[in-house]
Amino acid sequence: MNFIILASGKGSRIKRLTKNFPKALIKIKNNLRIIDFINYSLPIKCKRIAVLGYKFNIVKKFFTEKKFILARNNDFHKTNMVESMFVAKKKIVKKDVIVIYSDIIFEKNLIKKLQNTNGNIIPLNINWYKNWKMRMSKKKIFRDAENVVTKQSKILSIGGAIKTKLPKFQFMGIVKFKYKDFIKLHAYYKKIKSKKIDLTSFINSAIQKKVIKMNFISSKYYWTEIDTMNDFKACKKNLKNGLPKNYIKNIQKKL
Repeated sequence: MNFIILASGKGSRIKRLTKNFPKALIKIKNNLRIIDFINYSLPIKCKRIAVLGYKFNIVKKFFTEKKFILARNNDFHKTNMVESMFVAKKKIVKKDVIVIYSDIIFEKNLIKKLQNTNGNIIPLNINWYKNWKMRMSKKKIFRDAENVVTKQSKILSIGGAIKTKLPKFQFMGIVKFKYKDFIKLHAYYKKIKSKKIDLTSFINSAIQKKVIKMNFISSKYYWTEIDTMNDFKACKKNLKNGLPKNYIKNIQKKL
Protein backbone atom coordinates (compact mmCIF):
# COMPACT_ATOMS: atom_id res chain seq x y z
CA MET A 1 0.00 0.00 0.00
CA ASN A 2 1.05 3.60 -0.69
CA PHE A 3 1.02 6.36 1.91
CA ILE A 4 1.37 9.94 0.72
CA ILE A 5 2.12 12.56 3.37
CA LEU A 6 1.34 16.09 2.22
CA ALA A 7 4.01 18.29 3.80
CA SER A 8 4.84 20.93 1.21
CA GLY A 9 2.97 23.95 2.60
CA LYS A 10 4.35 26.91 4.50
CA GLY A 11 1.91 26.81 7.42
CA SER A 12 1.45 30.57 7.40
CA ARG A 13 -1.28 30.57 10.07
CA ILE A 14 1.20 29.20 12.58
CA LYS A 15 4.27 31.01 11.27
CA ARG A 16 5.74 31.51 14.76
CA LEU A 17 6.54 27.80 14.66
CA THR A 18 7.18 27.34 10.94
CA LYS A 19 9.83 29.93 10.28
CA ASN A 20 12.48 27.30 9.53
CA PHE A 21 10.50 24.15 8.64
CA PRO A 22 6.99 22.97 7.65
CA LYS A 23 4.30 22.07 10.18
CA ALA A 24 5.14 18.37 10.07
CA LEU A 25 8.32 19.09 12.04
CA ILE A 26 6.68 21.05 14.87
CA LYS A 27 7.55 19.52 18.26
CA ILE A 28 4.44 18.57 20.21
CA LYS A 29 5.34 16.40 23.21
CA ASN A 30 8.61 15.06 24.66
CA ASN A 31 10.49 16.31 21.56
CA LEU A 32 8.18 14.29 19.34
CA ARG A 33 7.23 16.03 16.11
CA ILE A 34 3.90 15.73 14.29
CA ILE A 35 5.56 13.51 11.68
CA ASP A 36 6.72 11.12 14.44
CA PHE A 37 3.11 10.55 15.43
CA ILE A 38 2.11 10.00 11.79
CA ASN A 39 5.07 7.74 11.08
CA TYR A 40 4.23 5.57 14.08
CA SER A 41 0.76 5.01 12.63
CA LEU A 42 2.03 3.60 9.33
CA PRO A 43 2.55 -0.13 8.80
CA ILE A 44 6.14 -1.40 8.64
CA LYS A 45 5.76 -2.76 5.12
CA CYS A 46 4.41 0.03 2.95
CA LYS A 47 5.57 2.62 0.48
CA ARG A 48 5.73 5.96 2.30
CA ILE A 49 6.12 9.13 0.29
CA ALA A 50 6.57 12.63 1.71
CA VAL A 51 5.70 15.50 -0.61
CA LEU A 52 7.85 18.47 0.37
CA GLY A 53 8.16 22.02 -0.89
CA TYR A 54 8.69 24.72 1.73
CA LYS A 55 12.29 24.63 3.07
CA PHE A 56 12.93 21.51 0.97
CA ASN A 57 16.72 21.54 1.18
CA ILE A 58 16.64 22.05 4.94
CA VAL A 59 14.13 19.31 5.82
CA LYS A 60 14.74 16.61 3.19
CA LYS A 61 17.38 14.85 5.29
CA PHE A 62 15.00 14.49 8.21
CA PHE A 63 12.42 12.71 6.04
CA THR A 64 14.92 10.42 4.32
CA GLU A 65 16.22 9.39 7.75
CA LYS A 66 12.63 8.39 8.54
CA LYS A 67 12.70 6.14 5.45
CA PHE A 68 10.39 8.32 3.35
CA ILE A 69 10.69 8.52 -0.41
CA LEU A 70 10.69 12.19 -1.36
CA ALA A 71 8.61 14.00 -3.95
CA ARG A 72 8.86 17.76 -4.44
CA ASN A 73 6.18 20.31 -5.20
CA ASN A 74 8.21 23.19 -6.58
CA ASP A 75 5.06 25.28 -6.93
CA PHE A 76 3.89 24.82 -3.34
CA HIS A 77 3.55 28.61 -2.89
CA LYS A 78 0.91 28.90 -5.64
CA THR A 79 -0.81 25.49 -5.60
CA ASN A 80 -2.71 23.41 -3.06
CA MET A 81 -2.72 19.90 -1.58
CA VAL A 82 -4.26 18.31 -4.66
CA GLU A 83 -1.23 19.34 -6.71
CA SER A 84 1.06 17.91 -4.02
CA MET A 85 -0.90 14.67 -3.98
CA PHE A 86 -0.39 14.12 -7.69
CA VAL A 87 3.28 15.15 -7.57
CA ALA A 88 3.69 11.81 -5.79
CA LYS A 89 2.00 9.85 -8.60
CA LYS A 90 5.26 8.76 -10.23
CA LYS A 91 6.52 7.37 -6.91
CA ILE A 92 3.64 5.04 -6.08
CA VAL A 93 3.16 1.36 -6.84
CA LYS A 94 -0.05 -0.10 -8.30
CA LYS A 95 -1.81 -0.50 -4.98
CA ASP A 96 -4.31 1.47 -2.91
CA VAL A 97 -3.27 4.98 -1.86
CA ILE A 98 -3.82 6.57 1.54
CA VAL A 99 -3.28 10.32 1.61
CA ILE A 100 -2.58 12.04 4.95
CA TYR A 101 -2.25 15.70 5.88
CA SER A 102 0.98 16.42 7.75
CA ASP A 103 -0.55 18.63 10.44
CA ILE A 104 -2.77 16.05 12.16
CA ILE A 105 -2.33 13.61 15.04
CA PHE A 106 -4.46 10.48 15.23
CA GLU A 107 -4.49 6.96 16.64
CA LYS A 108 -2.70 4.13 14.89
CA ASN A 109 -5.82 1.94 14.93
CA LEU A 110 -7.51 4.33 12.51
CA ILE A 111 -5.04 3.40 9.78
CA LYS A 112 -5.50 -0.32 10.53
CA LYS A 113 -9.26 0.09 10.16
CA LEU A 114 -8.84 2.00 6.93
CA GLN A 115 -6.52 -0.64 5.49
CA ASN A 116 -9.10 -3.34 6.23
CA THR A 117 -11.95 -1.48 4.53
CA ASN A 118 -12.35 -1.88 0.77
CA GLY A 119 -13.03 0.92 -1.66
CA ASN A 120 -12.57 4.67 -1.71
CA ILE A 121 -12.93 5.61 1.94
CA ILE A 122 -12.84 8.78 4.00
CA PRO A 123 -12.76 8.31 7.78
CA LEU A 124 -15.05 10.91 9.36
CA ASN A 125 -14.67 11.99 12.96
CA ILE A 126 -17.87 11.77 15.00
CA ASN A 127 -16.40 13.42 18.13
CA TRP A 128 -15.08 16.38 16.20
CA TYR A 129 -17.15 19.10 17.92
CA LYS A 130 -15.72 18.31 21.36
CA ASN A 131 -12.23 18.66 19.91
CA TRP A 132 -12.99 21.86 18.01
CA LYS A 133 -14.43 23.58 21.11
CA MET A 134 -10.96 23.33 22.64
CA ARG A 135 -9.49 25.08 19.62
CA MET A 136 -11.88 27.92 18.87
CA SER A 137 -15.17 29.66 19.65
CA LYS A 138 -18.53 28.39 18.37
CA LYS A 139 -18.67 31.29 15.93
CA LYS A 140 -15.34 30.31 14.44
CA ILE A 141 -16.40 26.65 14.28
CA PHE A 142 -19.29 27.59 11.99
CA ARG A 143 -16.85 29.56 9.86
CA ASP A 144 -13.95 27.08 9.70
CA ALA A 145 -15.59 23.63 9.74
CA GLU A 146 -16.78 22.06 6.49
CA ASN A 147 -20.14 20.60 5.64
CA VAL A 148 -20.46 16.83 5.11
CA VAL A 149 -23.59 15.12 3.79
CA THR A 150 -23.84 11.33 4.03
CA LYS A 151 -26.39 8.61 3.33
CA GLN A 152 -25.89 5.12 4.71
CA SER A 153 -22.19 4.47 4.00
CA LYS A 154 -21.89 6.93 1.10
CA ILE A 155 -20.61 10.50 0.99
CA LEU A 156 -23.04 12.62 -1.02
CA SER A 157 -21.08 15.85 -0.68
CA ILE A 158 -18.12 17.17 1.29
CA GLY A 159 -16.57 20.57 1.77
CA GLY A 160 -18.08 24.00 1.57
CA ALA A 161 -19.54 26.27 4.21
CA ILE A 162 -21.95 25.20 6.93
CA LYS A 163 -25.21 27.12 6.53
CA THR A 164 -27.39 26.48 9.57
CA LYS A 165 -26.79 23.14 11.30
CA LEU A 166 -23.47 21.62 12.29
CA PRO A 167 -22.79 18.31 10.50
CA LYS A 168 -22.61 15.01 12.37
CA PHE A 169 -19.12 14.30 11.01
CA GLN A 170 -15.99 16.18 10.04
CA PHE A 171 -13.21 15.46 7.56
CA MET A 172 -9.94 14.46 9.26
CA GLY A 173 -7.36 15.06 6.55
CA ILE A 174 -7.10 11.36 5.65
CA VAL A 175 -8.49 9.63 2.57
CA LYS A 176 -8.03 6.26 0.90
CA PHE A 177 -8.29 5.75 -2.87
CA LYS A 178 -8.28 2.59 -4.92
CA TYR A 179 -5.32 2.75 -7.28
CA LYS A 180 -7.44 2.82 -10.44
CA ASP A 181 -9.56 5.66 -9.05
CA PHE A 182 -6.46 7.60 -8.01
CA ILE A 183 -5.44 7.48 -11.67
CA LYS A 184 -8.95 8.59 -12.74
CA LEU A 185 -8.73 11.51 -10.34
CA HIS A 186 -5.39 12.57 -11.77
CA ALA A 187 -6.91 12.69 -15.26
CA TYR A 188 -9.85 14.68 -13.89
CA TYR A 189 -7.50 17.12 -12.15
CA LYS A 190 -5.68 17.81 -15.41
CA LYS A 191 -9.03 18.35 -17.09
CA ILE A 192 -10.38 20.95 -14.65
CA LYS A 193 -7.12 22.95 -14.65
CA SER A 194 -7.53 24.34 -11.14
CA LYS A 195 -4.15 24.38 -9.40
CA LYS A 196 -5.46 26.03 -6.24
CA ILE A 197 -8.43 23.77 -5.54
CA ASP A 198 -8.44 22.31 -2.03
CA LEU A 199 -8.74 18.56 -1.46
CA THR A 200 -12.31 18.40 -0.12
CA SER A 201 -13.60 20.63 -2.92
CA PHE A 202 -11.78 18.45 -5.44
CA ILE A 203 -13.19 15.23 -4.00
CA ASN A 204 -16.67 16.77 -3.89
CA SER A 205 -16.39 17.85 -7.53
CA ALA A 206 -15.33 14.32 -8.51
CA ILE A 207 -18.32 12.87 -6.63
CA GLN A 208 -20.80 15.27 -8.25
CA LYS A 209 -19.36 14.63 -11.72
CA LYS A 210 -19.49 10.86 -11.03
CA VAL A 211 -15.76 10.42 -11.61
CA ILE A 212 -15.58 8.24 -8.50
CA LYS A 213 -17.77 7.13 -5.60
CA MET A 214 -16.70 7.78 -2.01
CA ASN A 215 -17.76 5.87 1.09
CA PHE A 216 -16.94 6.67 4.70
CA ILE A 217 -16.28 5.02 8.03
CA SER A 218 -17.19 6.68 11.31
CA SER A 219 -14.31 7.17 13.74
CA LYS A 220 -14.18 7.81 17.49
CA TYR A 221 -10.41 7.47 17.61
CA TYR A 222 -8.39 10.40 18.90
CA TRP A 223 -7.69 13.00 16.26
CA THR A 224 -6.67 16.64 16.22
CA GLU A 225 -5.41 19.20 13.75
CA ILE A 226 -2.65 21.77 14.35
CA ASP A 227 -3.43 24.70 12.11
CA THR A 228 -3.11 27.70 14.46
CA MET A 229 -1.36 28.62 17.71
CA ASN A 230 -4.59 27.88 19.60
CA ASP A 231 -4.61 24.39 18.05
CA PHE A 232 -1.00 23.90 19.09
CA LYS A 233 -1.69 24.91 22.69
CA ALA A 234 -4.84 22.76 22.91
CA CYS A 235 -2.99 19.76 21.49
CA LYS A 236 -0.11 20.03 23.97
CA LYS A 237 -2.59 20.34 26.84
CA ASN A 238 -4.92 17.48 25.94
CA LEU A 239 -2.77 15.01 24.00
CA LYS A 240 -1.89 12.72 26.90
CA ASN A 241 -5.52 12.36 28.03
CA GLY A 242 -6.77 11.79 24.50
CA LEU A 243 -4.40 9.03 23.39
CA PRO A 244 -4.31 5.48 24.83
CA LYS A 245 -2.05 4.79 27.80
CA ASN A 246 1.68 4.55 26.96
CA TYR A 247 1.02 5.66 23.37
CA ILE A 248 3.64 8.43 23.51
CA LYS A 249 6.14 6.16 25.21
CA ASN A 250 5.66 3.58 22.45
CA ILE A 251 6.41 6.21 19.80
CA GLN A 252 9.59 7.18 21.62
CA LYS A 253 10.70 3.54 21.72
CA LYS A 254 10.25 3.26 17.97
CA LEU A 255 12.47 6.28 17.21
